[in-house]
Amino acid sequence: MSFQNVLNGYLRELGLTAKELAYESCLSEATISRYRSGRSVPEPGSTTLPALARGFAVLGRRKGIEFGEEAILAQMHDALPDTYAFDSLRKKLGRIMAELGISTVSLAKGLSFDASYVSRILNGSRKPSDQEEFAKRAARFVARQCTTDDKRDRFLGLMGFPADRRLDTESIYRGLLSWLTDGEELPGAGNLADDFLIALDAFDLNDYIRENRFDGLGAPPPLDLPARTSYYGLEGMKEGELDFLNRALLSDAAEEVFMFSDMRVDDMAADAAFLKKYMLGLALLLKRGMRISVIHNLNRPLNEMMVGLENWIPLYMTGRISPYYLKGVHNGVFCHSLNVSGTAALSGESIAGFHAKGRYYLSTDGGEVAYYRERADDLLGKAQPLMEIYRSDKADAFRLQVANELQEKEVLHRYSTLPIYTLPEDDLSRLLERNRLPSADRERILSFASKQREAFGRRAEDGLTDEIPLLSADEFAEHPPALDLSRMFYDRSIPYDYGTYCRHFEQTMCAGGGFFGRYRAVPNERTSFRNIQITVTRGNLAMVSKCNAPIVHFVIRHPALCDALRDMATPAEG
Repeated sequence: MSFQNVLNGYLRELGLTAKELAYESCLSEATISRYRSGRSVPEPGSTTLPALARGFAVLGRRKGIEFGEEAILAQMHDALPDTYAFDSLRKKLGRIMAELGISTVSLAKGLSFDASYVSRILNGSRKPSDQEEFAKRAARFVARQCTTDDKRDRFLGLMGFPADRRLDTESIYRGLLSWLTDGEELPGAGNLADDFLIALDAFDLNDYIRENRFDGLGAPPPLDLPARTSYYGLEGMKEGELDFLNRALLSDAAEEVFMFSDMRVDDMAADAAFLKKYMLGLALLLKRGMRISVIHNLNRPLNEMMVGLENWIPLYMTGRISPYYLKGVHNGVFCHSLNVSGTAALSGESIAGFHAKGRYYLSTDGGEVAYYRERADDLLGKAQPLMEIYRSDKADAFRLQVANELQEKEVLHRYSTLPIYTLPEDDLSRLLERNRLPSADRERILSFASKQREAFGRRAEDGLTDEIPLLSADEFAEHPPALDLSRMFYDRSIPYDYGTYCRHFEQTMCAGGGFFGRYRAVPNERTSFRNIQITVTRGNLAMVSKCNAPIVHFVIRHPALCDALRDMATPAEG
């Protein structure tokens, strides 16, 4: 008998409504509804099963019917479906979807499910009632997507099969289903966003500039190039990229530079000497005050995508990069690249899988540059923002466009410190005085904190979870956390003293004990980060906030990146 049938059987026998059971079990009506319909089931080791058994026993006694609580618990537990580490399955499914460019929406359509329901399954907040059937249907759908050589190669690489192995759709289905349900963790366990976030957490823009001596850079002398030049092969392509950057430096600083490529870049990135020159050229463009719009190619394995984004961190931190991406798979046969500045355009082309036979064409002819600029504008018109980047010079835009959106949709934070909206005003005032802040700064911070408390009261009603660091005295002494003032772009660090931190921690945990609507505070003894915070929402919106050197907010809308961040930020249920 299924868990759904056991639950509904007890409700019918006792003549209970879902509302009565939800109230007595301290669960939401929506949760009971999902269990009754079979859309989800409780975790075998969670506190939900004992709560339901206790609720049934108490309500039964009120109606003169004696049910043994332990017997109810055992029957419900036995009715739970056999599972093979569903957490492993959903993570692997998310990985293969990212590798093959399969969106949550397309998977949901292929399975005839609601897209929001599939999204919750993939982020771990829901489980299908029949996990085995879900795995089979998902594996069948994914196998049917391996229609091109490129996708089959990606599948073979992820499964660990030899690159020359030939598999038909049925063989791919069987191999994928076995891999999804073997219960083993992904190799190199850890979320794909981890390395990106670790690099961001440790990154200091000022140190980076000093170490690479970018603050002392001067523009190189312009190259004596013909108006039109063609380049062939890998070495020619590297030369063309560097020549374009040199020409772009001759543009007016007000001219925006556009960059796009869906061609392979791993071979060029492996050339350390070229990569250093390339990054130097980009740094020079930014130093001149130019803005760069770049369309990243995300139609590649997600681990390569995250490594690529990690390399762009120094440029992102300047606030003068606007990153985009194109939806779907667009380079199955033909691959292209296009760079345009005010004075030059570089166009590249190759056949997928034959990158070394590609050709680049650089032109400084005014008519041709204008033509390629129109192509760049058309491409941008089809692109989606990968992330929006806010520094202090965009503080007003952040407050107007982003803060309200996050306030309405926010579901959880992973903090590297404590949320300022749970800090009592008296403690905050004493902390500001102890740090000898100017009176004007104290007033600004107190006003900011007051507004945050007001907003907190509203957001808590909609459901808000904060994961907060639980620090020992030794951990605190080694790395004292500071006040969270990132959303007001206050760039001076205001460290806690240990007593104030402990009081603030207890106040936050108390607020999460049911006194503020659906607010939940979750302690974390294994805090990974000290300088960044993660915010994820119900939909495809996430934010990574760099809280020092300098303060930068990265608002991310790409579904795969949002899922990766949500996966690592969501506290474990238990």
